[in-house]
Amino acid sequence: TVDLATLGSPAATAGCPAVNGAAAVGSIAAGDTYLPYWKSKGGAPGMDMGEDEWAFYWGECTSFAAWSVRTRTGYSDFVNNYKGAHFGNAREWKAAADQLAIPNGPTPEVGAVAVRTYSSNGHVAFVTAVNADGTINIAEYNHVAHHTYSERKNVKYTERNGDGFDNFIYFGRKAKA
Repeated sequence: TVDLATLGSPAATAGCPAVNGAAAVGSIAAGDTYLPYWKSKGGAPGMDMGEDEWAFYWGECTSFAAWSVRTRTGYSDFVNNYKGAHFGNAREWKAAADQLAIPNGPTPEVGAVAVRTYSSNGHVAFVTAVNADGTINIAEYNHVAHHTYSERKNVKYTERNGDGFDNFIYFGRKAKA
């Protein structure tokens, strides 16, 4: 695995071990670090409990992605209305990133937030690996089951079949604070 703080160029992630049978170009450890925090606030998978302290809804993909951004990148102060830009539903994240000039684009990177803008509310996930075969591994909430964590490996992100993503926000490019 590669620590997010060392990510700066593709060379920094070269030579990582294989991930699920596909050679990894880069990867970080996945795992649900969000759930223990959510439980400490009285939550549980499948439970609706309103807004989290960074103004997303607990157990939703946006809350998990925001948690991942806050705890795994240099954006420890990231909230829904970050520096005047409203992130809101997942499909709004790209426009908010554009408004703030946060780097983003169509190519996945470890530590980026994968964004799907083409469905009704969209979807976001945290990229944990970019594989040599052109697929990605992601960690996410609220995709496989309501308000639950899942990890998907070897995702063909370019497919518009409910699994794909059309943008990546490169929060991981900022050095850890």
